[in-house]
Amino acid sequence: MDGGSRKRRRGLLVTVIAGATIAAGTGIGLWATDTGPFRDAYCWGTWQEHGGPGLLGDEPFGEPGFERHSTESAPPAPGRPQATCTVEVAASDADDDDHGKVTLTYGAVPAGAEERRKWISDYLHGSATPLPDGVPGLVAGDRGMIVLPAACDADGRPVTVTMWSDDMVIGRPASVGRMLVDAANQLMKQAGCAPGEELRMTSPLVKLAEDSELANKPLCRIPGLTFTLDKTIHYREQVGTVGDGLQTCSAWYGTRNVVTQPGAQFVMAGEPRMAALFTGLPEGADKGLVRARCDGRETVFYGDVQPGLQGHGQPDDRRVFQNFVTSVSKRIGCGATGERPHDDRERARLRRHGDRRRRRSRHGLRPRHGSDGHRRPALPPATPPPEPHGPHRDRRRRRRRAARRRHRRLAHRHPAPGERPRPLLGLVRRGHDEGPVR
Repeated sequence: MDGGSRKRRRGLLVTVIAGATIAAGTGIGLWATDTGPFRDAYCWGTWQEHGGPGLLGDEPFGEPGFERHSTESAPPAPGRPQATCTVEVAASDADDDDHGKVTLTYGAVPAGAEERRKWISDYLHGSATPLPDGVPGLVAGDRGMIVLPAACDADGRPVTVTMWSDDMVIGRPASVGRMLVDAANQLMKQAGCAPGEELRMTSPLVKLAEDSELANKPLCRIPGLTFTLDKTIHYREQVGTVGDGLQTCSAWYGTRNVVTQPGAQFVMAGEPRMAALFTGLPEGADKGLVRARCDGRETVFYGDVQPGLQGHGQPDDRRVFQNFVTSVSKRIGCGATGERPHDDRERARLRRHGDRRRRRSRHGLRPRHGSDGHRRPALPPATPPPEPHGPHRDRRRRRRRAARRRHRRLAHRHPAPGERPRPLLGLVRRGHDEGPVR
């Protein structure tokens, strides 16, 4: 009897191994249900079933009865810096339409300017909170992003690991952050660019101070971010993290019930890997991107105003962005102006012009140069200049003679201490024996 049992168990084991080999050889994704003794691994062995938040947990939709499916590309490797994995979860009940999909991506940030701005809008959104322990990234309940070290860069662009879900909450931000850190460590090893120490997340996340709210003036509570808001459109804003190394804020608009269209985004990034995300974008105050050195580190000031708010800035969109740069740089103790990136030579030039402005102001003269160091245009004359000949010349002569007479009268009435009054005509009055005043 014992021999028969061993034969049956051996036959079952061979059947399972053979089935798994056939499935792996054909590249078919395996379905995992909430029944059975096996635990599946997803996304190149990064995540284990029942080893994470709702996406990997026992009840992703709050009740038993579901199926979980994973499809993945080839893992990243040296010379192949891209990989994608998708995990889908669906309710087992045919009448239940609960369904969710999460995409894990390893790759460089988009090369095109518009695609990069869309990517930044998604992953540096005001609803995301920064990861702790020096990990350069942000997470929310339905998304997350980590910027990998410079050794992983591809084609001159930083490489990131991202998680995204359109139709489900992956889990609490802290759980999403741990999943993202595990994925980043695993994928960096496979790509051959892992640092000496793995990324770790042991400290708690800093909770955002506030939830989204109706858009106010100024936008994002930053002085100078003033837009004319259409009263017929519903605007909302999310003030994100506000720190010395990172500040984010997002605004969007739509109807009262559906507010989905992006309106504007403003970011200050002073951490080196976060600042690298903006490399390659057009720079300048009119393009919404300037760089400055603050406390010896490069800091990026970024603003992106979408069509729904374009042209609504007060007094104009460029000035609104300059106000953002000025306000945030003042908060973090940086001297950025929002006009252009300043190197040491540029700062010295502005300092010289500032000294000239102060000297002219002390003497009551109008500064020849503005605060940005550029020469002011000449003011138009208040009245036409006098003609060299004619009545204007005679009028000036009469004024000069009248001024001399007033001066002599004042000198007679108010002599200096120790002096006797001077007669107007230089002669002594009658009855006095003094001679003429010399």
